[in-house]
Amino acid sequence: LHNIARGTSIDGLRGIEYQKDLIIRPILDLSRKETETVCAYHGITPVTDSTNADNTYTRNKIRNEILPYLKNVFGESFEERLLCLSKIAALDSDYLNALTETAFSDCCREVSVPYKRILLDREKYKNLHGALQRRLVRLILSRIPDRDGKLLYPGFSGIYSAMIERVCKAAEQSRPGRILELPKGILCVTEYGALAFTHKTCLEQDLRQAEFCGRFTWEEMCLPAGEALRFAADGDGEKELFDADALRRAFGSNFQIQFRTCRQGDHFIPFGAPGGKSLRKFLIDRKVGKMEREFLPVAAIGSEILWVPGMRRSALAPIDKNTTRVIILKHIAQTEVNG
Repeated sequence: LHNIARGTSIDGLRGIEYQKDLIIRPILDLSRKETETVCAYHGITPVTDSTNADNTYTRNKIRNEILPYLKNVFGESFEERLLCLSKIAALDSDYLNALTETAFSDCCREVSVPYKRILLDREKYKNLHGALQRRLVRLILSRIPDRDGKLLYPGFSGIYSAMIERVCKAAEQSRPGRILELPKGILCVTEYGALAFTHKTCLEQDLRQAEFCGRFTWEEMCLPAGEALRFAADGDGEKELFDADALRRAFGSNFQIQFRTCRQGDHFIPFGAPGGKSLRKFLIDRKVGKMEREFLPVAAIGSEILWVPGMRRSALAPIDKNTTRVIILKHIAQTEVNG
């Protein structure tokens, strides 16, 4: 009754669980009168909380005034029928929760690179029934941790309907880059085809530097006269080769290759594409989300991008038959954790 008055969902109708973790309630179905009868039969003196008679507490007012009134109006069996409703709601709730877990597996991915987040496929989400959409959003919010791995809404505690409705509205918007801030620091970011859920501490600068790129290595190799390059697949990371002399001609003999995240003003000449463009424009064309762009690893000389691992290398300094010195760049990505 208390949950109904507060506007509960079907989950709130199920009442107290028979078992939760190590707590077992074997006499949950007994009425107060039946419990007192059992105690009297076994010579047990029940312990009564002295505050139970204080009707300034809403729960006590329901127990001492409202429930007796309803039983008087609807009959003594009202309490029994209310318990029957609770059991039916519990069965329905269990079934819907199972469907929601299946929807999570189908629609969501838990990703740790370049930052921890849960990605919700918006097209799959839109095909769900409205009831499952809201349950899925609630489940996602309950699984968002802060930087230290602590869940912000364990067991759904503290998640209210207005939060869920705000996320559902964001899922209907098509413009990428929008950021919805929710209580406790949760961010919901509209990306291309997805909603990304994360905690703001996962986006802080110190984590950005620690997690953005995995590991880069590079080396310069001289080819003896008459030798040729042979290319083979390498399962341990990605590689790109550049003509070292061509880079020196373009950037001077003391050029430095940097491994970093994207910056404002970065320029990129994609291999095989006519002309150059800003790196930001290239990534937008590739439908890379705003938050993901912030963490994307690149190899660069100044503001000129040499390589975006997993996407494209620059047209600068390609290897050809006249190449004698080669710079080898290698990127070993961090392992993603997929749900």
